[in-house]
Amino acid sequence: MTAVYIGVFGALGASCRFIIMRHWPGWAALLVINLAGSFTIGLVATRAGRWVEPVAFGALGTLTSYSSFSLIADDMGSRSRARMIAYVLVTIIGALTFTGAGRGLGD
Repeated sequence: MTAVYIGVFGALGASCRFIIMRHWPGWAALLVINLAGSFTIGLVATRAGRWVEPVAFGALGTLTSYSSFSLIADDMGSRSRARMIAYVLVTIIGALTFTGAGRGLGD
């Protein structure tokens, strides 16, 4: 049954990302999505009990996207290497920081 829940939650996460990116296109939206998803996965890991897998792998796994992150970073790098490096660093450091903050809040 967990696989069904992961599928349902995955559809919700993917739909949310689609709606957000449709109304707020570009790198800033993806950065916010990835940081918010990192915070939420940290929080969920400590609080969701049996719902950790459906929420983390389903909803948050499809909401956040490092393949889109890579594409946007690559496009950004073709215009400005410094801006691309800053974006990559802020995303990775921010994601780790927000994941830790979510876990800390959940403990």
